[in-house]
Amino acid sequence: MRGLAVGVVASLGLAAGLLPFAGAAVAPRAGREVEIPLTVRKFEFSPPRISVESGDRVTFRIRSLDITHGFAVEGTDIDATVLPGREVRVTVPATRAGKIRYRCSVTCGPLHPFMVGEIVVR
Repeated sequence: MRGLAVGVVASLGLAAGLLPFAGAAVAPRAGREVEIPLTVRKFEFSPPRISVESGDRVTFRIRSLDITHGFAVEGTDIDATVLPGREVRVTVPATRAGKIRYRCSVTCGPLHPFMVGEIVVR
């Protein structure tokens, strides 16, 4: 009987010692502030794809190399106008894993519909 009591007390002590770490496995990861320089010109974003971690906040520093373009993020109300020679800063929260597409929202020529990019959130 005494051996059983010692075993129970030891088990409870071990469990109590691990209790502070119990929440660590499920606590959300604190995101980083990620800055991405993004250039825009007729029919392409450069880079066309970036990868970040879930929880990161991505700030694009966008410059047009030729004409006026747009930067719209699907599924959000983000839609910025990018004038030649000026920098526009747009922040996109990467809240969950998956892909976030962005596109040019100002018609810039015949290949405009193909002017897209994506954020891959891991």
